[in-house]
Amino acid sequence: ASSGARSPRCTAARDRAARRRPWRLRPGLDEIAANDHNLNISRYVDTSEPVEVLSVEEALAQLRDAERRRDEAAARMDEQLAGLGYATDS
Repeated sequence: ASSGARSPRCTAARDRAARRRPWRLRPGLDEIAANDHNLNISRYVDTSEPVEVLSVEEALAQLRDAERRRDEAAARMDEQLAGLGYATDS
C-alpha cells in the first residue's frame, strides 16, 4: 500500500514541469478550501506581466524628461498658434 507521499525525485520533476508550464499546476485541497472552493483559474495562476520597480532617482529622472518634452511640445504649439493669429497665454 502506498503512503501517498511522493519521492523527492518525483517532487523535483513535478516542480521542474510546473516552472515550464505554470498553467498545469493543480492546487491542493487546502488551497481550494482557502479560496472558498472557487476554481477560477485567476485565483491560482498569476498571468500579469512583472512590474518594473524604479528607484526614486530613476522615477524622478523619467518625470523630469517627460516634463521637458511636454514643455518643448507646448512651446512648438504656441509658436504655431501665434503664427495662425491666435493669442497664447505664455
